[in-house]
Amino acid sequence: MILFRSFLFLLFTAVLAACTSFGAGQEKEMTQVEATDSRITFAGRTLRKNNTVLFDWAGVEIRFGFKGERFTLLMDGGGSDYNIVIDGAVLKVLRPEPGVNEHVITLPAGADQGEHLVIIQRRNDAHFGVTTFKGLKLSKDDQLLPKPEMKTRKIEFIGDSYTVGYGNEGPSTECDSLRPYENNALSFASIAARALAAEAHMIAVSGRGLVRNYGDKERASSESMPSLYDRVLFNDKQEAWDFSQWQADAVVIKLGTNDFSTEPHPAPDNFKQALTHLLARITKHYGDVPVFIVADLSLPVVVSLYRDYYQANSKMNNSLHFVELPKPTQDQLGCDWHPNVDFHEQAASVLTPIIKSHLGW
Repeated sequence: MILFRSFLFLLFTAVLAACTSFGAGQEKEMTQVEATDSRITFAGRTLRKNNTVLFDWAGVEIRFGFKGERFTLLMDGGGSDYNIVIDGAVLKVLRPEPGVNEHVITLPAGADQGEHLVIIQRRNDAHFGVTTFKGLKLSKDDQLLPKPEMKTRKIEFIGDSYTVGYGNEGPSTECDSLRPYENNALSFASIAARALAAEAHMIAVSGRGLVRNYGDKERASSESMPSLYDRVLFNDKQEAWDFSQWQADAVVIKLGTNDFSTEPHPAPDNFKQALTHLLARITKHYGDVPVFIVADLSLPVVVSLYRDYYQANSKMNNSLHFVELPKPTQDQLGCDWHPNVDFHEQAASVLTPIIKSHLGW
């Protein structure tokens, strides 16, 4: 009798362990969603390759609708940081470590269990490397929703570190590093785009000029910003962007600081000629859309060149507009003497109503 009871006990224990193991396995069951799934959308230039999506321009966004408590982001961060935005609010800043490709994102305790809009925003410059998005992992209880609606208004920003948002969250002009303090979502370009309810493409790289890049020993650089304009990825000369898949309603150009902040300066006629060529390419791709050439008073020579160009050409081109921004004050400076968020907000407050007025938005 004792042996029989012992046998029953062991049998019960074995069955209980098996059930527990099965239940745990069910809880850990995950479904992988490919990066190219139609329910996931992107804002900004991206390249699809081998079921992954690559990008490196600042401000590129991954967007999807989600219902559940958590998801796993499958992504090689490429050296950049990312804003994790849930329903319009930044949940956290993701700072991926090299070699770590799975990032569990958990919604805050007490969050509404309904539907959520998730946006993953690249904060940093293209210099920080290529992002490789590989998709998502979801538990069986979580759900990827139909693709979210994209904004119908579209603005392209062509620029340098100002447009990127270089060091804009820096506590002072001297920062221990750049990566944590750069946030494109709080650049004047992104702030203005949100105020205008427009999707933005940022074709901008720190240190690049219209003719001459920062610190170049020559008066003209071989890879100034216009030479990068047709690329999907900053460092990839082979892959060209297909302009037909995204048509801008307006274009904002803010270039020139790097051309004239160090010597030798480009010749004024070469600067104006480069601007003419860039405007021609914009017209070729988008038609006769409004173009806003922007300069701030940090370098009066750039303001003067843009103003002169505008006055000489605006009668022949009524789509061309000139916007003058103030000079950042001492308390509006972040890393390496670049504008901080306070200045970016001020700049956006100047630019936004001008764009709104000319486009009738």
